Amino acid sequence: MRITQSAPPLWGSLIIFCLSLFLLSCKKDIKGDTSVITDEWEMPDFDSRSIASVSGFVTDENGRPATGALVRFGIAQLRTDDQGYFSFNEVEVPRHHAVLTVSKDGYFNAIKSFSVNESQPAFFRIKILPKVHIGTFDAAQGGLVRSVDDLRIIFSHGSVMYQSNGNEYTGNVQVYAQWLNPASPDLVDMMPGDWRALDASGRLKYLITYGMIAVELQAPSGEALQIASGRQADIRIPVPSGFTAHAPANIPLWHFDEQKGLWIEEGSAVLQGDHYAGSVRHFSFWNLDYPTAMVHLDMTIQDASGAPVSNAMVAISSLDGPANRSFGYTNDEGYISGFVPANRRWKLELSSSTQCLNNTSSINFQTVGSGNQSLGVIQLSSPLMMHIRGKLLNCQGGPVTQGRAILYKEGLHYEVAADDQGYFSLSYLMCTPLQQSWQLILFDEVSQQQSLPISFMLGAGEHQLGDLRACGESTEQYIFLTVNGQTSNMRMPEDSIAHLVYPGISSISIYGWRRPNFTEYMAFNINDSGIAVGSRQRMGGINSNILSFSNTTSQNYVDITEYGPVNGFMAGRFSGVVIGQGYIPQNVSFEFRVRRRR
Repeated sequence: MRITQSAPPLWGSLIIFCLSLFLLSCKKDIKGDTSVITDEWEMPDFDSRSIASVSGFVTDENGRPATGALVRFGIAQLRTDDQGYFSFNEVEVPRHHAVLTVSKDGYFNAIKSFSVNESQPAFFRIKILPKVHIGTFDAAQGGLVRSVDDLRIIFSHGSVMYQSNGNEYTGNVQVYAQWLNPASPDLVDMMPGDWRALDASGRLKYLITYGMIAVELQAPSGEALQIASGRQADIRIPVPSGFTAHAPANIPLWHFDEQKGLWIEEGSAVLQGDHYAGSVRHFSFWNLDYPTAMVHLDMTIQDASGAPVSNAMVAISSLDGPANRSFGYTNDEGYISGFVPANRRWKLELSSSTQCLNNTSSINFQTVGSGNQSLGVIQLSSPLMMHIRGKLLNCQGGPVTQGRAILYKEGLHYEVAADDQGYFSLSYLMCTPLQQSWQLILFDEVSQQQSLPISFMLGAGEHQLGDLRACGESTEQYIFLTVNGQTSNMRMPEDSIAHLVYPGISSISIYGWRRPNFTEYMAFNINDSGIAVGSRQRMGGINSNILSFSNTTSQNYVDITEYGPVNGFMAGRFSGVVIGQGYIPQNVSFEFRVRRRR
């Protein structure tokens, strides 16, 4: 593969990851490194606001799409679709510390933070971490729990409280945890935030990691627990064999602040053989890291024709210490930006995934000084490059004016927008030139139609797919609510609509929020026992900004008119009287259609 740069290299320019999903840290031998470098990023700015757009794919621990995960960005929120895809357009967020949060039952929250570039949407690949039960102990007696990775947590007697009210907890404590291996190529997809942190003096630093953990405590009933005020738990975090030789004898501990989207220094740990030993006063995500100064960098990746290489993986590794790759992804325009350590030498590699980095060529760069630095445009010329081009047509045969395509195989998903004439193109760097089976789904956002999955055999080189119909399945989602003659209608994608399932209690909820300010809302519950097309489901509470929370009578039922498979659609209607605030009868009717998430 040939890599060329369209402008002279800027020493002090390197790569940036994850269009603001900032790089996974890169290792160097830091023994004796006590230098302090002052840079313009040291003092955090939490006040400035910007308008940001962001999209991405969420997968589970096995690389499968995490459908129905709740994604929050600023005041906006939505659910991932059946491909695990999400997209937010023009949401007001903190300029330098925008926070994106993904939640799903049975998993730790996945949080990403980034510095906004208003002219460039951000793109992420996020892998959510399952809550793994590693042990149970009696709170009154304390105890030791241990994971299969040899993460150890030691609790003293009487050191647990209820998180909700701070009262002492007595009884069995269930411990859920994950150790995040610093050598894992998936670390940047799994870890919270980016690599920015506030040190003990309140200054921003970049972190070089030696491993991190996620821990949650629960009562058998599921109620959240926490370490009691004034108490602590001892932790023993494993250090991989490739890290012990250059691991510092003492290293700061950092916990993750989900509101700020930053790591916060709190305490330290001591190297004891192949583990770091330390103590913590609460549980969330904890990180073993050495802080250093940082620079902000960006670049754009194009193919030989000048077309952007979107959703591509960019990797760097330090040339100043043991090899340890870092990863990130370009957005639709081939752009990536973020923070990396200052004053380092690096190797840059470009590929489609961690599985085929050895098939790529590389170039070396160096970061020096501080501030904003750019590598400019990087062009690729590779026999492994695949180019896909096509045109989206609507159900009537005309061009799709607002559309997109998702290409996927084996857990890898790529999303590309079409122009206002329906044309789209995607440049993809493959692991092998051989043809492989791919699936393509096409979307028409105006008519709210999508195609069924279309199969193609695709390999390196040019692929002209011709005219393709974004038609075959309606993606229309809506809630139309009328209360005493006053109507509130919501539709996707202008508004946000979600279908939530509550396991174990045979109940589902339908929610709607009005974009962009989310001050208008509506929600109602129905029983899902025996639900099917033509069934009548008992309705529970209903709520809206035009209707205070109301209880339905025993005669209120929702008629189900559509009930497709998971990731298909459910629809229904209701008309009747509900009992509102002050026991005042309210005439209510609604219709809905939402995508099923479970």
